[in-house]
Amino acid sequence: MKRKKQQSIEEAWRATFNSSERTKEQKEISWIVWLFENPESPIALHGAASLYTHDHIHILLDRCIDKEDEAFVIGFSMGNDENTNPFDVWIFKFVSRFLYPADYRFNRKHLKIFEMGFNFGRTRKFKNITSVDFSRLDPRMDLSRVRKIFDIDENELEKFDKEISLVDS
Repeated sequence: MKRKKQQSIEEAWRATFNSSERTKEQKEISWIVWLFENPESPIALHGAASLYTHDHIHILLDRCIDKEDEAFVIGFSMGNDENTNPFDVWIFKFVSRFLYPADYRFNRKHLKIFEMGFNFGRTRKFKNITSVDFSRLDPRMDLSRVRKIFDIDENELEKFDKEISLVDS
C-alpha cells in the first residue's frame, strides 16, 4: 500500500475499505473467530478488539484487508497488549491454523507475518492500543500525527511492506 502524505483518518478509512462504512458486521464473523478475537467473548485472547477498533488499527498500520494484512494486524494487537503471554500466542496460532474456517485460516506464511506484527506491537512505547476509544478521535485528524501518538513510525511500516512481500510459505 502506498502511503499518502497529509491524509486524514477518514480519507485513509475510505482508501482502505472503499467506503465510509464498517468493513463487516459482527454477524458476518464466524463464531469461532468471535470467541477468540472479540473482547466481549468469555474466552477472548489478550489483544482482542472490537471490529471498530480493529479497523482503526488496520488504518494506523497501513494494512489492507487480505490475510497477510490481517495476520500483521492481529499480531500487532496481541503483541501490543501487555497481558499477552506465550500461551495466548500458542492458542491463537493453533486455532487460526487448524480450527478457523477456510476464509479465516492462516497458513505458515500468515503465521510468520503474525510474528512480525507481534514483535512490532511488542516494541511500541504506547501499549494496549485495543483499549483506545477511536470514536473520540476527530476523523479529519492527520493520520501521520495519529501514528506518532501511538508510536507507529511510517518508515518502519514501509520496511514491513518489503519484508511481508518476501515472506514465503
